[in-house]
Amino acid sequence: MPKISSVLVTYHDEFELLDDFKPVLERAVPEACITYCSRDDLIPELIANTQVWIGNPSLRQISQAAALRFVQLNSAGADYYFKEPGSVPPHVLIACSSGAFGLSISEYMVGGLLMLMRRMHIYRDQQHSSLWRRAGKAHTIHGSSVLVVGVGNLGSEFAMRIKSLGARVTGVRRSGSAHQGCFDEVFNIDELDSLLPNADVVALCVPGTTRTAGLMGSERLKLMKHGSYLINVGRGSAVDAYALCRELQSGRVAGALIDVTDPEPLPSEHPLWREENALITPHVSGIYDVRHSLDRIIEIAAENLIRFDSDQPLINLVDPITGYSSK
Repeated sequence: MPKISSVLVTYHDEFELLDDFKPVLERAVPEACITYCSRDDLIPELIANTQVWIGNPSLRQISQAAALRFVQLNSAGADYYFKEPGSVPPHVLIACSSGAFGLSISEYMVGGLLMLMRRMHIYRDQQHSSLWRRAGKAHTIHGSSVLVVGVGNLGSEFAMRIKSLGARVTGVRRSGSAHQGCFDEVFNIDELDSLLPNADVVALCVPGTTRTAGLMGSERLKLMKHGSYLINVGRGSAVDAYALCRELQSGRVAGALIDVTDPEPLPSEHPLWREENALITPHVSGIYDVRHSLDRIIEIAAENLIRFDSDQPLINLVDPITGYSSK
């Protein structure tokens, strides 16, 4: 007997192609009633009767959903739901969309790193002032030592692409196993301090958890190799942004590609905005503008609808204690 009777799919502009995705979800659970609703048009009755929610409801909405048993997030990150113990009722399962954004974010990382290494950000700024002037020495990915902190889908996708450009890639993991062939070596997180001084590039691909908060504080940033580059696409809480400013000014960090900050948006008065060698984007590296990411989100959601309906283990089920998702 089917387990799912009602599914709510909430969307905003990320699902402007909703009509393309409806058949995929409806084939997964043909006997369920699926309601599609803009986040701006939700009503209490709909929330109260929802059994499975595909989207990113607020904690308040979850508390109002008496029938809710499973939430399938459109995001890879789930830290919002587990910042405080008990924020989500224990009978409500939450799965994320880990694996949907690896292609998009890793391409962003490669593009941003190349931009910094080749001083393209400086030339872009000079263009606005009609300046024809060399910006100084450039660097290359080929032959660089790249340290990837976080060896899940995102870290592995980036490692694969950066390795194809001639970099030597080392992974750092807290738990689990790395994807074979993506990394030349893999170490545990407790060896991070000994690895930082030899890395030309440090790429942070970690989720937002209590364990990753403050990962790259002042002392760790000082361990980085002089003239190295920092990338952060995981969570802003992993980096001390004020300490990063100091290391950018000293030249220890030659360039920083920052897509996530703490808080978000980054306050207009924050000094990081004024660092010439900081390339800052508003949390867009894995945004829904990339069709591939949208397709993967729907594929994951459809697979988990089938699994939940038939009492099979869910993919990307988030552990409320660690904040990490299963494979």
